[in-house]
Amino acid sequence: MDLSQITYHAKKVILVCHFCGAEIQRKESQIREDQKYFFCNKICQGKWLGTNFGRAPDDWPEEMDEFIRLHYQEMPDVELAEKLGKTLHAVKKRRLEVLHLKKRPYRRWTKKEYVFLKAHYLQMGDKEIGKQIDRTWGAVAAARHKRGLRKQGKLKLHFKHFKGQSKDCPHCFERKFDIILENV
Repeated sequence: MDLSQITYHAKKVILVCHFCGAEIQRKESQIREDQKYFFCNKICQGKWLGTNFGRAPDDWPEEMDEFIRLHYQEMPDVELAEKLGKTLHAVKKRRLEVLHLKKRPYRRWTKKEYVFLKAHYLQMGDKEIGKQIDRTWGAVAAARHKRGLRKQGKLKLHFKHFKGQSKDCPHCFERKFDIILENV
C-alpha cells in the first residue's frame, strides 16, 4: 500500500484514483493491505486494464447515427429501434445522451396560435386544437391554463358511471346527464 496516496480522515480514507486522479473516499475496512491501485469506479478500472467489464462495445456505425438524426422527428423511438435492430432503450439513450436530440424541440407560441386557441377553446378539445396548430395536447392545455382560458362552469362528468345513458347516476343518485348536455 502506497502511503503517499492515503490521507486518513476519521474512519474514512481519502484515496486518489489511479486512472483519472479523482479523490475517492473508502472505509478502512474496504482497503486490503496488499492493494496497490485504487479506482473511483469500474469504468476507470476497465479503461486502465484495457477492458470494458462486460459492457457491450460501442458498435454504433455513423450510418445509424445519421439515420436517427434524419428520422427522429417523424418516427417514434420504437420504430427507429425496429429499423436499426436495436432495443428501444438503446435508441432512446443514444438519441438523448450521445446525439443530444430532443424529440420535440421547444417552439415559442406565435400570436396566430394564441388567437386560434382563444377563438376555439370552448368548441374544441385540447387534442383537436393541438392537431390544428401542430402542438401536443399537453402544450395546449398548459397555454390555455396560463392565459386563464377555462371552460365555463364546473362539470361533473359521470359518463363512467352510467355510460352515456340518460338515467340517475348510481353513485350519487342525481340526474347529471342533462347538465352535461347543457354545458358541452
